[in-house]
Amino acid sequence: MQSMDGISKMVQCPVCLDTLCLPVTTPCGHNFCAVCLNNCLKRQKTCPVCRSVCAFEVTELAVNTVLAEICESLNPEKYTKRVLESNKQMREWKASVPIFFYNSYEFPGTRISLHLFEARYKIMVKRIVHTSRKFIFLPNFVNYKPARNDIGVLCEVTKCEILPDGRAMLSAKCTGRIKIVDSWIEPGTQGLYYCKCEGYSDQESNDSELESMHNMRLQISQRLAFQHAEAIKEFSKCHGCEPIDDIAFTFWTSNFLNTCLQRLAFTTQSSLDRMKLVFQTVIGSENNFESDVMTVTDDGENCNESRVSSLAQKSRNVVADVRGDSDNRESTTEELV
Repeated sequence: MQSMDGISKMVQCPVCLDTLCLPVTTPCGHNFCAVCLNNCLKRQKTCPVCRSVCAFEVTELAVNTVLAEICESLNPEKYTKRVLESNKQMREWKASVPIFFYNSYEFPGTRISLHLFEARYKIMVKRIVHTSRKFIFLPNFVNYKPARNDIGVLCEVTKCEILPDGRAMLSAKCTGRIKIVDSWIEPGTQGLYYCKCEGYSDQESNDSELESMHNMRLQISQRLAFQHAEAIKEFSKCHGCEPIDDIAFTFWTSNFLNTCLQRLAFTTQSSLDRMKLVFQTVIGSENNFESDVMTVTDDGENCNESRVSSLAQKSRNVVADVRGDSDNRESTTEELV
C-alpha cells in the first residue's frame, strides 16, 4: 500500500495535484499535465516549479508515454475520462489563432511578405513557426482591435527568417476567409490578440449565375491579355498565374479594385457580385479607380508594421497599367525599417 502511495506522489501534477494526464516533460525536467502546463504558460513563460524560462509551446512537447501508462494503470476509468476532457481542451487550443492587423485587404490565393518588428508580433512568429504556422490577417483601418463578425483571411507561413534582434522576415499565403467568433489578448504577450474563428465562404451559385460569371470572366481575361500583358506578367510573379477556377479568379482580380470596392469584394459572399465589381473596373467605367490606389507617399508605411512592399506595389502597377496611367506606376522595392 505504501508502494502505491509512493508511486501516486511521483506521478502527481504539481499544478492540479491530481494524477498526471497526458503528461509532458519540460526541458528543465519537470512533469505536468499538458493542459495544466499550457494554462500556466499562458500567464507566464516560466516553469511553474523552478521558474526556468520556457521558450516553447506545449504542443511542441510529446506525451511521455511511460508516465502515461503508469498513470493510466492507477485508475484506468478515471484516466480515460480525463484524457477525453483534455483532448477537448487541446482541440480548442488549435482553434485559437493569433491576429495580425494591417490597413489593407488581402484575398485568398495572395502571397504576402511581412517585416515584423513589434514585440507582440515577434512573440507571434516564435509561436506559430514551431506549431500551426498559421495566423489571421485582419484588415483594420481604425483601432487595430478585433470585433465579433469581423472578416479576415487565414494565412499559412511558407518562409520565415528570424533576425538576431528578434525581427522576422515572413512570407505567407492567404488560404481562405474567416469570421471572428471571439477574441482576447493573450496574457504576457504585450498586446497580441488571439481569436476563435469560423470559415467564411461564398454561397453556392446557381447555373445562371455561373454562366454569367464565366462570360464576364472571358471578357476580363481577354482585356487583360491583349491590353495589359506586361503588367499582368509582373503581377503574376507575386500573385501567381491567372486561376482556372472562376471563383478564384474573382479574388485574384480583386487586387485591381480601389479600397472601397475591395471592402465590398472582401466581405461579400456572392461570387457573382465580386465578378461584377471586377468587370466594371476592368471593362467598364474608369471612375472605379482612386488615385491613392496608384500612388504611395513617402510616409505610406506608418502603421504598426512595415510591409515588405513588393506585392502591394506590383498590384498598383497593374492597376495603373489597366487604367492607362503609366506615370503612376511604381518601381518594386523592398525596405527594412
